[in-house]
This record gives sequence, C-alpha cells and structure tokens, in this order.
Amino acid sequence: SGNDAAVALAVHVGGSVKDFVGLMNVRADSMGLKSTHFITPNGLNAEGHLTTARELCLIAREAMKNDDFAQIVSTKYYRTETGGAVRSFKNKNSLLWSYDGAFGIKTGYTMAAGRCLVFGAERNSMRVIGAVLNCRPMFDEAARLMDEAFESFVPVTVIGKGTRVFDVYVENSEECLLEVSAKDSIIRLMRSNESALLCTEYELYPDLSPPIRAGDEVGVLRICENGETIGSTALVASNTVLPYGYGYWWKLLSKRFAA
Repeated sequence: SGNDAAVALAVHVGGSVKDFVGLMNVRADSMGLKSTHFITPNGLNAEGHLTTARELCLIAREAMKNDDFAQIVSTKYYRTETGGAVRSFKNKNSLLWSYDGAFGIKTGYTMAAGRCLVFGAERNSMRVIGAVLNCRPMFDEAARLMDEAFESFVPVTVIGKGTRVFDVYVENSEECLLEVSAKDSIIRLMRSNESALLCTEYELYPDLSPPIRAGDEVGVLRICENGETIGSTALVASNTVLPYGYGYWWKLLSKRFAA
C-alpha cells in the first residue's frame, strides 16, 4: 500500500499527521463508530489504533459516496509518466477480475492484523459491502459471503420515486387540490423468503399556503416496521397551486354573468 502517500495526504490536508488523525477521529465519532480509534493515517500498527469489521464496512460505505475514491478503488491498472519515468500499477484486489460486479475496495496486511480485505460488489441494483480480517483465503471468503448475500436478499421497492401519495386541499388557491408525491424511492432489503408488515406515516408541513410550486417540499413520508422508521423521503408537490388572482376572479364573474 502507498503508506507514504497516506502520510503526504495527511500533512497536506491536516497540516500534520497528528492534526489529520484528529480529524479522522472526529469524523468517526460523527458517524457513530464506537469501536474505531485512529492513531495513524495509513493503518500501520500502533497502540490504540483499533477498528472492527463492521465499522470498516460503515467507513467503506461512506467513502464510496466520494466519486474519486470510488473510481480509484475500482481501477484495475494505472499508468503514470513523471519526469520521463513511466510507472505501471496493478490493483492487487483480484475480485475486480474474478467476481462479477466487484467494484473494490481495499486489501491490507500487517503481521499483527493478518490479511484483511474490505470488498464490495453490485448486482441487480443491490450493493453489498463486507470485510474480513485476519483471513488468509480472503478473496475466496469474500466471494462466498457476497454470493450468500446476493442469493439470500432482494431489494424491494416499498414506494417508487414520483409515486402519487395523496391529494390535499389548499385554501385560498385557484387549483384547490395539491397532488403530493414521493420525492425519492424507499427500498427495503428483505430476505428472499421473508414477509414484513410495514406501515406508512405522513407528515405535512404546517400552514401550507399558495403559491406552492411543483417540486416544492411539503412534508415527509416515513415507512415503519415494528415501530421503527426504516426509510423516509420528502413529499413534494406534483402540481403548482397559485393564490387567487385577478384572472381567477375575472373568470368567476364572467361565468356568473354568462349564466
């Protein structure tokens, strides 16, 4: 691994290795990681430098949201030319070649930790991220775990993006009825043979009044299971609702006189 590069990046971003590691621990705390504490920026052995397989998965999931990071860990080969010297690099993560849908993530080894791997793959819009620590056959074990995950779980769309949820009456408006839809999809990961009893909760923002434009957020939709929220999305206006205006009153008067 490029441990020297990790140190260089730490100094560049944090001003010093110590200050950068402090930032790492602040970020870990903000993510709710209770068993992770950093001493070095590169993962080399140091007293008090600790984490777990589960929390490595949470870190990896967050890191994959960064497009640059995602591109780097999924790159098989890279060639660079500096000062006339050409260097070629090959990713040591063999899953990128051997496992369908693999997108990374990072190999690692020290005498104390053994062979470690944080891995990930995506199939049929389902993404799996895992970690194995002190595991000599790490690529085989990672493939087995991902096979089991893809075979055992399916993503179920509880509500789709743009689904019309309900209509609500808006006072003092020309259109009167506001069509309310889900801003994003809510997807529940379920075992293939599992059924679940889900309930839906809606919360509209108070004092909705015109003008309300299509796309404006007007509330929140939550999907709950056993009293716990398992997913949520904003509720948005599907149509535009305008306040009474001159045109409205003119049309109303015209209809009455015509009658």
